[in-house]
Amino acid sequence: MKHSKRPHLRTLDKINLLIRMELDNPLLSSTQIAELCGLTIQRFSVLKSSPYYSKIHNQYMTGLVTDLDSNIKKRYAESQQTLQFAVPVAMQVLLKQALQTKDERVRNKAANDILDRDGRFAKATRQTLDIHSSNTIAESKDNDAVLELIKALESVKQNTNPTPALADIATLTDTTQ
Repeated sequence: MKHSKRPHLRTLDKINLLIRMELDNPLLSSTQIAELCGLTIQRFSVLKSSPYYSKIHNQYMTGLVTDLDSNIKKRYAESQQTLQFAVPVAMQVLLKQALQTKDERVRNKAANDILDRDGRFAKATRQTLDIHSSNTIAESKDNDAVLELIKALESVKQNTNPTPALADIATLTDTTQ
């Protein structure tokens, strides 16, 4: 079988994943590795016969990829240290803008940024989920619980006596941001 000159990045990612799985799990069969990676055994065989598979496998075996991985980890750690230093400086700049800038819009923006970063005063967002949609991944017990909550809320809206379940729920949902 003839292989293309440049494989897709997805293909290279799959090859890297397959090789790592093989090296980390030497007792697994090719079929099991293909299954764990979400591939058919036929697709695994095609990838394994490619020259890129051999090249990348050799890189792992000679330690080249391991060296690259350790270099990436080192660079990541260095960038984290830089951020640890830079975040307080950036917060000081925001605080200075919030306190000393004469432009009201800049002051409000800086104040909002500070509040958002604190977390206790972050803006709230509302998300809804259509429980009657056929695309939901909820289980039937989840849907039953939601329907019970809806019934309880509807009874409150109609000024009838709330169900005991609603009284229990109210104490559970009383939280502060």
